[in-house]
Amino acid sequence: MKSKLLSVLIGLAVLGPLGAFADREFDEDFGGDPFGDSPGAEVNAEQALKFVGTHSPLFREALVDLRREDPEEFAETMDDISRFIEEFREVQQEEPEEAELMLKLEVKEKESEIVAQRFHETKNPEQKAKLREQLGGMLNQLFELKQHAQEKELHYLEREMRELRERLGRRAENRQRIIERRMKDLLGDHEDDWMDW
Repeated sequence: MKSKLLSVLIGLAVLGPLGAFADREFDEDFGGDPFGDSPGAEVNAEQALKFVGTHSPLFREALVDLRREDPEEFAETMDDISRFIEEFREVQQEEPEEAELMLKLEVKEKESEIVAQRFHETKNPEQKAKLREQLGGMLNQLFELKQHAQEKELHYLEREMRELRERLGRRAENRQRIIERRMKDLLGDHEDDWMDW
């Protein structure tokens, strides 16, 4: 059991980016920006554990168990989570909505792994039925999140393709000018230098 729990927790420790810092409860717990003003501010294990608990009490519970069962592995896992929080802080500043979606996806994925692990570990049929139902609900939510993420990715790719088609069209329209400008650059013909910035 312990090795299976450890493998789930290690997988949890390497959540893509771990979280979105727009969460108000977390900000309030630490009085605003919990990691200081600089992007390189360190996150200690207690801050990381509190952050995880804010976003996933189930994951926090598993980490608390790990701390009790294997303090060394817990410390390594928390170091990994802290590094991801630090890295994510920078990503969240540029793409807060994407970050929140990624957080939800990763947390729900890892929570479903924990529930599945508990299902396999229990012998109690009633508990198995409850865990199966809980897992079904989680997987439904996870499916919706993944569907939403893929739709967003599709819209992004469609926009990129439109912009690329427009650029290609402009290049085709200005073919001769582009070729002449490049020829001047290669031949050192700088008679219009007075027009440069």
